[in-house]
Parts: sequence; C-alpha cells; structure tokens
Amino acid sequence: MTPFVSQLVATLVGAVTAFFLAIVMFQLSERWKARKTRRELKSRLIREFEVNTRYMADFLRELTDVTQRVSAGDTQSYLVKAQFKKLLRVTVFRCLEKGLLYNWFNDDEIWKIDLMVTYFNMTTDQFLYQSFLAYKQGAMEQADFIKQLHFHRDKISEFKDITDSLAKKLKEH
Repeated sequence: MTPFVSQLVATLVGAVTAFFLAIVMFQLSERWKARKTRRELKSRLIREFEVNTRYMADFLRELTDVTQRVSAGDTQSYLVKAQFKKLLRVTVFRCLEKGLLYNWFNDDEIWKIDLMVTYFNMTTDQFLYQSFLAYKQGAMEQADFIKQLHFHRDKISEFKDITDSLAKKLKEH
C-alpha cells in the first residue's frame, strides 16, 4: 500500500470513527437530559400533589365548620369561597404531555387524576359560592344545602386521599 493510500484510509477510518463517536455522545447526552427532566418533573409532581393535599385538608376543615354551623341553623355568620384555582395542575399537564403519567400510574389512577382536574375548576368554585349565597338569602332549604356540602366534602376528601396516595406511590417509584 502506498503512503498516500494508507494515509487516506487512516483519515477515513478516523473520520468515520469520530462521526460514530459523536453520534454515541449525542445519544448519551440526550438520554441523560431526558432522565434529568423526568426526575425533575417527578419531584415537582410529588410537590404539587403534596401542596394540593394540604389545600384540600384546609378547605375540608373549613367546610366541616360551615356544615356544623348550617346544621345548627346559622345562616349569616360565614361565607366560604372555594378557591380551586389555587390548586396546582401545571406539572400534571406537563407530565401528561410528555407521556410520563402513563409510565408512573395505571389507567385507574390516570382516570382519577382526570376526574380531579375536571372537578377542581372555576365552574365548581362558582357553583359552590352561588349555593352559599342562595342559602344565605333563603333561596335554598337547609337540607338541600347540607346535601351539597356533604357531596363536596366527600368529593374533596376522596381527591385528597387520592393525591396523597399518588404522591406516596411516586416517592416509592
């Protein structure tokens, strides 16, 4: 083999090797970034579930107090304004968009997350507020209002337990 051909072969082998190493390095760096993103989103989702669980626990205490007052016949000394917009849901949507919820949760748990996101919205917030006003103004019977309070209490309690269990599952996962 002539010196020119051997140098050409060496250059080609070096270039091809460098090309393939660059591809391997790119793939490894992309995997590392994706793994880091997954870990960060998982950590944020746990935090989001914990914050939401605390908010729901606080709201349940307030709702229990109001239910006791209504049961005692009090119609004027309270006004509870549910602020479900305070509940965090940004990370849930990001994880859903990236397909991570399907990796971490089963179909039933994803369905429950969807139910929670659907329930905790401005419409439910306004409906609950309007019910309070209607009862205070005498447009709603005490028994009907208490039924609504119990319905919302039960829903929020169920969702609080779900978010708590989802956060625990993610911590173990």
